[in-house]
Amino acid sequence: MEPKIELAKYRLEDAKEKLCSAEMLLNSNSFKDSVSRSYYAMFSAARALLAMKCLDSSKHSGIISLFNHHLVKTGIVGKRCGRILAKAKTVREKSDYGDFTVVTKEEANNQIEEAREFIQEVEIALKTNDRGRDLMESGNGQTSCFCGYFPGHFRGKKSGLGVLRY
Repeated sequence: MEPKIELAKYRLEDAKEKLCSAEMLLNSNSFKDSVSRSYYAMFSAARALLAMKCLDSSKHSGIISLFNHHLVKTGIVGKRCGRILAKAKTVREKSDYGDFTVVTKEEANNQIEEAREFIQEVEIALKTNDRGRDLMESGNGQTSCFCGYFPGHFRGKKSGLGVLRY
């Protein structure tokens, strides 16, 4: 099995495990922690799909940017996925870092449902792209991946964005 396919599968399973954790936290009335886990479930799923294009980032904003640029804009996943991921990041940051932040059961449950939808769309994209063939091409036309991850430059600016290299 190709390393990027193996990595994508691992990250997708990680996303599903985090979604289960979010549901358990919801059921134990830990709503703030639940929205955090459901965001990380989506984040892992996004990284699974990006692995198929040999892309990654050391920053959450970088993952969202890469996801929107390489997967939403190209139609691999729907625009709603991009909006769900960005909104979940905002909710997670408020719940993790905000003082006096209250997350209701309904909000936590809604985010879990959106995470479930997000993960399903990512899984469909992974399965319907002929073992990732359409996803293999990175933004610069390269189709090969080399070993390791090297943070690099994105559009000429130093960032945590880079290309996964197998």
